[in-house]
Amino acid sequence: MVTRSDIEVGLVRVWGAHRRLPAHAISPPRRRSGSILVAIAAASLLPVPGHAQAADGSEGVTVHRDLTYATARVGEQQQRLLLDLYLPGPAAPRPAPVVLFVHGGGWWQGSKSNCPGQQFASSGYAMACLDYRLASPAGCPSDLTFPAQVHDLKAAVRWLRLNAATYGLDSEHVGAMGDSSGGHLAALLGVSEGVSALSGAANPGASDAVQAVVDWYGPVDVRQPPPDPVFTDDPCTTSWEQLDQTYGGENTPFFYWTYAWGVFLGGSLTDPVIVAAAADATPLSYADASDPPFLIIHGTADGMVPIAQSRLLENALQAAGVSATFVAVEGGGHGFAGDGQQVANAFMTPTLAHFDRYLGAHRRPTRRARLRHPLQPGQPEHVVRDRRLCRRPHEHRQRPHLEAEQHWHSG
Repeated sequence: MVTRSDIEVGLVRVWGAHRRLPAHAISPPRRRSGSILVAIAAASLLPVPGHAQAADGSEGVTVHRDLTYATARVGEQQQRLLLDLYLPGPAAPRPAPVVLFVHGGGWWQGSKSNCPGQQFASSGYAMACLDYRLASPAGCPSDLTFPAQVHDLKAAVRWLRLNAATYGLDSEHVGAMGDSSGGHLAALLGVSEGVSALSGAANPGASDAVQAVVDWYGPVDVRQPPPDPVFTDDPCTTSWEQLDQTYGGENTPFFYWTYAWGVFLGGSLTDPVIVAAAADATPLSYADASDPPFLIIHGTADGMVPIAQSRLLENALQAAGVSATFVAVEGGGHGFAGDGQQVANAFMTPTLAHFDRYLGAHRRPTRRARLRHPLQPGQPEHVVRDRRLCRRPHEHRQRPHLEAEQHWHSG
């Protein structure tokens, strides 16, 4: 059995079953000594009364389902935005650090049901699995295109902090993670604290900063190949059937990549307006030294999102002075499932090690209350230990990094 300490001390080979997710799950790179090669065989809202609260017998995990964390206008209607909250058993320390999980699906498909909340709650973490506004190829209404999804994620983080006492959550230790397009959104959430255009208005009065990010094979920047767009048509005005007939559909490599990015951004990838939106939609545009530590995991055989995309993010974060660790899953495709639909060890083991290090589910008693150190007269705000929760939005681009970068080495 591979342990987290195995990952931390050297090159680890994790062997296990792996499957490629279907196409709708979308969610020569530089090598460096800090990378790990893993080989693998193939208005603030309160909780809504009366919502289902289901107890799960596995290790005492409790699941609160369909909690409303915000509402959002979609056309002439208000859409309730829901999350499922998985809480660790009563033996786990309280308050529990919490991780927001963002599902994949090409920004226009998927749901919170595809979530590893049970596994993470069994490991001592609360996990919030959320639905967010999905982009729509039916005309790509602006209420559903970027940055609506990021607004929803930030509203969810603020909701978790505002309701931390109700559910026994540690509001000082909040992480974000996602797979595929959800990984892209989690990365964007992590680097954009203090960016007003991406903040949204729901649930004011709490920070939307996160203290650690894990990105599982997320796309990063549609403007930078590989791959190049397959077509220049506008997917918001051209039917899937017509595009499929003309360009070969999902039998053509990166057809879905082109389609999903166009629907997410709201038009043809050659439209200058959409190209400008793409610049706003990449985490590369916001990386700076104040960003939280990142873990990026990507399969070397991913045919949906090229591993070079994750290398772009790794390089940008490191150039900005951010702690960024990269795990290449050798032979891994586009997906994270192992045996029994559980998260494969190649993903779960380094992910838990990353969150243990920065959120501290298993050693939090030595890290608690550091945010509560009072400011001394004349002391600048950024001197507080965990400065991401305390700084004012306009200070975001002036923050020094919180600690020296550290990496797992390959031995």
